[in-house]
Amino acid sequence: DCFVTGRGNNRTGWSNAKFDDLIDVQAQRTVDTAARFALMKEAEKILVEEELPIMPLYNFVAIALYRDGLGGFYPNPLDEHPWAAMYWVDEEIEEP
Repeated sequence: DCFVTGRGNNRTGWSNAKFDDLIDVQAQRTVDTAARFALMKEAEKILVEEELPIMPLYNFVAIALYRDGLGGFYPNPLDEHPWAAMYWVDEEIEEP
């Protein structure tokens, strides 16, 4: 969805009608998991083999280390954690 024409997360400005159709029309309407996977694989081939508007170099991995008692810290798909939303819980924290 990040590379469908006109989407807010398409920061590349790249556009491909066949890719858009595979992702936004065919895959969205397909309920069969195997068929949907095949459509997504075909779209992925356009994205990373044929047209290459992006070049994946690595996969981002984040490790969040924090002490027990920290509130307002929740896992989320974007791995964003606003400091203003965090707070210390009033419970006593045992020192290691």
